[in-house]
Order: sequence, then C-alpha cells, then structure tokens
Amino acid sequence: MNFLILFPLLPLIAYWQLVLNSAVNIPLWDDYDSVLNITNLWLNAPLAEKFRLIFSQHNEHRIALLRIFSIIQYYLSGAINFRWQVIIANLLLTIFYLLFWYGIRSTLKDRFFSSIFMTALGFVIFQPQYADAMIWATTSLSIFGVLLFAFLSFILVFQRKLLCQFFAAISALVGLFSFASGAIIPLCILFGLFVLKERRLLIAWSLWTAILFGLFLWGYHQPPHHPSIFDTNLDLNQFFDYLLILVGSIWGGSEPEPSRLAGIIILSLAVISFMRGSFKKAFPYALLFFFAFGSALLTAIARSPAGITYALSPGRYTLFSALLTISTLTLLFSTIYNKRIKNIFLLTIVPVSIFFNVISYRTYTIKVTELSRQLLRQYAQWVIGEPGLTYPWPDSSDRTLQASLKAGTFSLETIEFGKWLAPNTLELPVIQDDQLTTKVPRLSIGNGYIFIEGKVATQNKDIDLSNLEILLSDQTSIFRIRPRTYTIPTFLAPSAPNSKNQMGFITLLPLNKISLARQYKVGVQIRQDHALKRHWIKKKIN
Repeated sequence: MNFLILFPLLPLIAYWQLVLNSAVNIPLWDDYDSVLNITNLWLNAPLAEKFRLIFSQHNEHRIALLRIFSIIQYYLSGAINFRWQVIIANLLLTIFYLLFWYGIRSTLKDRFFSSIFMTALGFVIFQPQYADAMIWATTSLSIFGVLLFAFLSFILVFQRKLLCQFFAAISALVGLFSFASGAIIPLCILFGLFVLKERRLLIAWSLWTAILFGLFLWGYHQPPHHPSIFDTNLDLNQFFDYLLILVGSIWGGSEPEPSRLAGIIILSLAVISFMRGSFKKAFPYALLFFFAFGSALLTAIARSPAGITYALSPGRYTLFSALLTISTLTLLFSTIYNKRIKNIFLLTIVPVSIFFNVISYRTYTIKVTELSRQLLRQYAQWVIGEPGLTYPWPDSSDRTLQASLKAGTFSLETIEFGKWLAPNTLELPVIQDDQLTTKVPRLSIGNGYIFIEGKVATQNKDIDLSNLEILLSDQTSIFRIRPRTYTIPTFLAPSAPNSKNQMGFITLLPLNKISLARQYKVGVQIRQDHALKRHWIKKKIN
C-alpha cells in the first residue's frame, strides 16, 4: 500500500507539463509596470526611493514580493526572465499543495484515506481554468504567493511556540505585501484565536494586525476606476449574485445557473461542517476557507458593478472557488468517523474530481496555449516593427520595453523562438508529401528579423510532427529552421476537422543566414521512416 502515498502527485503531471510548455519570457499587461518599469527605476534611484518603489501601491495591491523577486533575479542572472518567474510562482502553488497534503495526513490519521482524498483535491486544484494565473508573472507570483504565506500563517499560529509565532507573523506580513487579499490573513487569525479563546495570542495578534494595517495603509490612495470597499452605491442583489457565482465558478464553466447552484452547495456544506465541529478539528483549513471566502468577497465588491461576466470568465479569481471547494471538503471529511461513510464519500468525490479535471483540460487547455502563442506572436510583430504588445497603452509599453532592452533588465535573446540548423548531414531520400497541409498566415521581415507563423496538419496520425523543420530554398541552397512548436489537439481545431495530427509553429530569427537579394521559396520538412517528407507552399520571400 506504500505506492498510494505517491497518488497525490498524479494531478501535478499534466499541470506542470502545460506550464512548462506554455510559459514564455515575454511581459504581459501589468508586467510592464509592476516588473520592468519598477526595476528600471529602482536601479538608478537613491536608497530611500528604492525602498518606496518596492512597497509602492499597484492599484489596490502592494506587490513587494514580486518586485523583490524581480530585483534579486536581475542581480543573479543579469536580466529579468518572466518564464522563470512563472515557474517559481507555480512552485509556490505546489508547495502550498504539499503543505496541505502533510496537514491532511496529520488530521485524518489514515494514510490510505488521506492519499486518496488528497488525490481528489489535487485534481480540483491543478487544472487550467485559471489560465492567466498559470503563465502571467505578476498575477501568478502575487496570488500564489499570498496563498502560500496565508496557509503558512494558519499552520504556524496555533503551534504556540515563540518561533512558530514569529514565522506566522512574518508570513502574514509577506502575504499582505503580495496581494490585497493578504489583508484578510490577520483577520482570519484573530477570528480563530477568539473562537478558541487564546487570550494572550489574541492580544498579541491584535497589536500585530494594527501594525500590518498601518503599514499597508500608509500613503494609500484610492485607485482610479476601482470601486471602494466602502462604496454605498453597491447593488446588493448583483453583489450577492456575483459572489455566489464566483464561489461555484469552477464547476459551472461559463454558465451562471450551474455556478450559482454550485456556490450554494459549497457554502451549505461548509455550514454543515462547522455545525459538526470541524473548526476545532481542522482549524488551519477552516481559516483557509474564511481566507478564500473573504478574497471572493473583496473580488465581488470590486468586480460586481461590471456584471457577472467577470465571475464566469476563467482566470485567476477562479482559484478562490477551487480553494473554497477543497477546504469545504476537508472540513466535512474531518467530521466523518464512520468508515463505511468515509468509503462512500471517497467513492463519490474521486471519480467526480477526475471527470472534472479531464473536462477542464479539454475545455481550457486551448486558452493557456493560445495566450502563450498570442504573446509570442505579438512580441515577434513588435520586433519586426509592427504594433502588437499586450498592453492597453502601446506607446507606454513600447517605451518601457525599449528602456529595458537598453538597460539590460530584459533580453530578447532569452526568448525561445527556434534556431537556425546546420545543413543536412544525412543523405536521406526526399519525398514530396501532398498529405501534409501547411498554412503560413504570417511571413514577415523587418528590423533584421524573419517572422514565420503557421501550422501543419496530416491525416496520418503516425507521423511525428514534433521534429518539424521550416525550409527556405533559393534554388541553390536549402536553409533549415527548427521553429518553436505547439501541439494542436484535434478536438480543439475545428479548422481542420479531418486531420488526425496537427502542429502549430512560430519562429523569429535574425537574418544572418540568408541574403535578401535572393528569392526564397518556403516549405516544411519532417523526418519519418528514414526519409525526408517535404511540402512546399506558394508563399515566397522576396
């Protein structure tokens, strides 16, 4: 039965594969302001200004964790790398999961039940519904950071040892300066201490909470175009409807009715578990529930005036729905003592969670890969002199990126767009394969770079398209390019319904191999069965 201990690691496999395949070293939205611009200013600022920049306000947030990490990364590696920031952020989510798992084993006292139960929860957490949080540096480091340090605080605060209290206090501080919902961390702890009648700790944490809020609110101003949490004009009906939908959003997809129903079920199960005494049996998970609910509450205040669309769209805020689900199930499971009922409970949630995970990947994988491809495409357009950066104000993002490249805080060379290959050294037969369908919607040259984007498809599922190469031929020589490729699942590609095998590709390379004085025809090449299968397209480079 020891192999069951490894079961909770299964949900990590597909999730991490998607992250590693999709994360790119390209800034997205707030990355221009919160990472690149702040780092550029920090390098030339006096000491007092450096301190102010790190803790300065970003909308309603204080994202010091992200900024400190960016500066450390710059000094360690010589440039900011958004791909590595995303990887580190998802490691924070993984550490949270491992801590959750360790706590489950301690709470449930049964390795078999805890492993199977945690596997089910893992399939709820590690799925691609929060697409932007998976591969957007500012969001992922902030929201996964506050989650980890919130849970650390909840675990440590009730250990009673002075050192544990110290690290719980530091974790609450880091969480507060990671994301705005970090303000809920000390409030949850105060509530827990009050319920458990820990008077001395309650007094100490009351003082620390006052200090934390004083630090957070020092110099705070209301961000423009963002509603205040004290807004008296809030539509309460719309607010509560938004909140219910957000709570159940991971279960309803883009439909409000099932999301609303799921929200009611989750909150009802939480109330039942608390009535059965789960708070004292599993208090870190109870506090995690209140933290996730408080975060959803703040989100509803800020977003509900814009309508329920935001609650239904997949993104970073659906993480709160996942947290409310797993914390509620944990609280409920901690109150079940009958082994037969435990078995029924497990036999219910395990297949449901696996089915939910499979459907999520089939539905939302395309959103993650499309975001990744969109970043590559738009950055390539920018390099060759066309507009395209993902930011509301192109002039501002252009200035920030130019300044970052000049200052060395960001580097084009670290982005994997493919590479030039040496000429063929193997003498293999060449076959013109008309079964290969190749589309190249983008083929552009500018600023000394060539930008090619397209896809290749075939009805032969046995052909390995991952070794795809782009060919440029001037009748005397054939130049080879190994592009960056990405798999297009057939159920996500209605444009080629009869194709059993598809691969997208994109490349941006300096024109250091070819001469623009010549004309080149463009094709693709795939090595298969000791032969080179080629397909030339009509587009040419003049």
